[in-house]
Amino acid sequence: MRYSDIYADPRQTSRWKNFRRAVLARYPLCEGAHCGHCATEVHHVERVTRRPDLAFEWGNVQALCHECHRLADQGKLKTRPRPQLEVRAW
Repeated sequence: MRYSDIYADPRQTSRWKNFRRAVLARYPLCEGAHCGHCATEVHHVERVTRRPDLAFEWGNVQALCHECHRLADQGKLKTRPRPQLEVRAW
């Protein structure tokens, strides 16, 4: 059974679009190690397919450039949850 058979993908919602916009506004630079490029994508440290309950948790996302996001998805860039913030901009 596929993830999409059980859960609707939260990344396809207006809530996600607002959350993504807030993350990129708060963290405009890539959080990849020694990168410093503009962040254009939001990476989930714990994948949404494994932990849909963490999809909108600030501590489970990182703002990354496209290249660092690709590396993170391949497991070539270490990512870790950040301490939880009390921010509700979405």
